[in-house]
Amino acid sequence: MSDYDLYYWSVPFRGQFVRAVLAYAGKSWSEAGDVAISDLMGTPVKKMPVPFMGPPLLVDKKAGFAIAEMPAIILYLGETLDLLPKTPPLRAITMKIVNDANDVIDELTLDGGREMWT
Repeated sequence: MSDYDLYYWSVPFRGQFVRAVLAYAGKSWSEAGDVAISDLMGTPVKKMPVPFMGPPLLVDKKAGFAIAEMPAIILYLGETLDLLPKTPPLRAITMKIVNDANDVIDELTLDGGREMWT
C-alpha cells in the first residue's frame, strides 16, 4: 500500500514538485487519473478530503491528513519528512524557492491556463 495519494493532472507542472519530494524521500504514492480528479472536484466541499479548487492535492494516508496547493504540500512534506533546513533563514529561503517555482509555473501556463497558449 502506498504512503500517499496524489491528485494531479497528467501534465508535468506543479505536481512534478510534489512527485520529486516524495521520490527523494523514498516514499510511495498512488495517483488518481484525470477523471477521478474531475469527479472529486465536482463533489460537495464537505465530501472532499480538504476543500480545494484544483490539484495538486495530497492525502497522507498514515496521518489521515489532506492538503492542497503545491507550496503548502511541499511545506507539509518538508516538515513531516524532516527535509527542511534547521535554521529560520534557510527555511525561509527554501519557501522562497518553492514560491518562485510556483510563480514560474503560473507564467508558463499563462495564468494557470486561463489564457489560450500560443
